[in-house]
Amino acid sequence: MNISLESKDKVNAVIKIVVEKKDYENKVIKELKKQRKNIQVKGFRKGNAPLGLIKKMAGDNIKMNEIDKLLKENLTNFIKNNSEKLLGQPLPSSEQKTIDISREAEYEFLFDIGMASNFELNLNNKEIDYFKIEAEDNVIDAEIEKYQNYFTEVQNEEITSENSYLRGNIVQIDKNGDIVEKGINVEDIMLSVEVIKDSEIKEKFIGKKINNTIDFDIKKAYPNDIEIAAILKIDKKIVAEIQPYFQFFIKEITINKPSKLNQNFFDKVFGKDVVKDEVEFRKKITININENNREASYNKFKIDVKEKLLKDTNIILPDNFLKRWLQATDETGRYKDNVLEEQYPIIASDFRWQLIKEKIIVEKKLEITDEEIRNESRKLINLQLKNIGMSPQELNKEEIEKLIDNNLEKKEDKNNFIATGLENKIFTSLFNNIKLSIKEVTTKEFSELNKNI
Repeated sequence: MNISLESKDKVNAVIKIVVEKKDYENKVIKELKKQRKNIQVKGFRKGNAPLGLIKKMAGDNIKMNEIDKLLKENLTNFIKNNSEKLLGQPLPSSEQKTIDISREAEYEFLFDIGMASNFELNLNNKEIDYFKIEAEDNVIDAEIEKYQNYFTEVQNEEITSENSYLRGNIVQIDKNGDIVEKGINVEDIMLSVEVIKDSEIKEKFIGKKINNTIDFDIKKAYPNDIEIAAILKIDKKIVAEIQPYFQFFIKEITINKPSKLNQNFFDKVFGKDVVKDEVEFRKKITININENNREASYNKFKIDVKEKLLKDTNIILPDNFLKRWLQATDETGRYKDNVLEEQYPIIASDFRWQLIKEKIIVEKKLEITDEEIRNESRKLINLQLKNIGMSPQELNKEEIEKLIDNNLEKKEDKNNFIATGLENKIFTSLFNNIKLSIKEVTTKEFSELNKNI
């Protein structure tokens, strides 16, 4: 078998595979003998029909199957050994001549393939803006206020306001304000004045004191059957059937106020005794903001450097071939002609970025170790725990390692961690090898820069 690559131009080529009789003959004979055992031919006992007769009956199909296996195996190996040059997967060539499987002893198969053009990155000639964000006092103040409003303190009040929470009893009444015998009666429920939807009813609840009562239409106050069912502790299905008149008796008035800057508050935010006073607390908040700012700046650097490399690097793609390949491998039908033409610029950009990354990996000799792959898995686990309100410290080392192992069991998932880790190394390499133009900006200015990202 002879396999070769013939270039048509800078980005298109044809893979030529010549299959000779010696490549498939023994395989065909072996398969014919195997099939003879199971074929019943009239006039012969099962398995005893002459091999020539079996060949006449099924020889062409068997030959084609064996040749097809050879083609797939050799194409796969050829692509694997030349992956740095080739794009997509081989497609049957438009130049392919008709194959007469019954007559020819030697067969020639042609496959179109796309190739990556040669290009240079010239990283030393690049310059990227890198933004240093100042942690202004108003930003620090706003962050502290955010924490104060998150860790609120419950305080008792004498008079209700729009922000009050009311604890009390609710009882069903009729239109005249009389309590309905055997009507709905629920004790010790909590109501928030702020969430009452009807403005007139909300006004009734403001300016009241403990032991006051308020008559109101619960269906106007809460035009949502689920809310009403929760307040009255009844099934949502029967809300539509009940009369809406109720009386609320106030037993307690509370309000959630922003936390004061005291040790109890500091402990809630950062843990017990991590900070001891307002000065330390403000410093800690500032450090956190600066860390977030550095991360935001680095993320923008990654976006900007990718955009610049794509813009400045002249990479020619085999566009027609890639469009054919995308449609040939499209199992979902998403790449119909008009849709593909619309989306292709984005797809082409992804191809170019992949080629740039691969070139950086080769030129900078970037590799990822097994431990680094595990660290990528660990990062994902930490994020998942954070999203469900847990800290990694709540699990012991063995539990974390087990979760990491589970993440790496599937080859596809492991490859994703490898790709993520390598991409991180690519950006680190770019950060260290490209000239940075430091720009000091305020939080507001940086926000404006990122508005369209």
